[in-house]
Amino acid sequence: MERDEGNVEGLIVAFLGGVLIGAAAGLLLAPKSGRETRATLKDYAQQAEEELAEKVARIKASIASCQQACEEHLKAHKEHARGPVT
Repeated sequence: MERDEGNVEGLIVAFLGGVLIGAAAGLLLAPKSGRETRATLKDYAQQAEEELAEKVARIKASIASCQQACEEHLKAHKEHARGPVT
């Protein structure tokens, strides 16, 4: 499972890096004034921050759910292990 999480994390980082590079290239090559470009960059940064915060919240919720399921699973097996030997 740990290996899969590393792959997902790497994929997310690569995706976000590609998005940032693409956005920067588009902004730098677009025929806009400096003021317009700065405003666009600010809006993009705010949007990216909000999206990242939402993704982090979903990941945290998923981790908490997995943790709870694992704790319940371990508790059940612990109780089973303490039962009478047959």
